[in-house]
Amino acid sequence: MALVDSTTTEAQLRGLYLDNMGYIEADSAPMAGRLITIMMAPLWRAITKIESPEGGEMEFSPAEQRKMIADARAFIASKNAGSVSHADIRNYRG
Repeated sequence: MALVDSTTTEAQLRGLYLDNMGYIEADSAPMAGRLITIMMAPLWRAITKIESPEGGEMEFSPAEQRKMIADARAFIASKNAGSVSHADIRNYRG
């Protein structure tokens, strides 16, 4: 099941955002990846304000959304710097 799909509500996006926005503190590339997905949905839907049932709201301009996505991508790239992205096991004999 996808993290975000066409049936994801604004309240669900808000919850997912709050669950993953601390990727730097958690030092978590997977959380950063989820945040990218979460921020892409309102950007594509042209949503700039997400209201919660409790009355609070979060508002992001498209430029702020793009910056958050770029920051998360840079974080992921920094976590992957120097790591092996694939292995060649063609001659592996186990």
